Amino acid sequence: MGAAAADQNALPVTLPPDCRKRERSGVREGDPLDLALLKTDQALGNANARVARCAAFHDTFFNHSGSGD
Repeated sequence: MGAAAADQNALPVTLPPDCRKRERSGVREGDPLDLALLKTDQALGNANARVARCAAFHDTFFNHSGSGD
């Protein structure tokens, strides 16, 4: 099968909508340090959870399509 035929048979991959989202802590100048830490920790937790979801989606797609690593 040629490259053109392989491209026609390829499935389009659409990432979940939040996979390209950027996270911001929302810390403002003058925020108490304990509040700044809580905001930053929440933002980091959200970002890490998103990375895990997007990686799982990627792994599932490529493992099922036969194009895995």
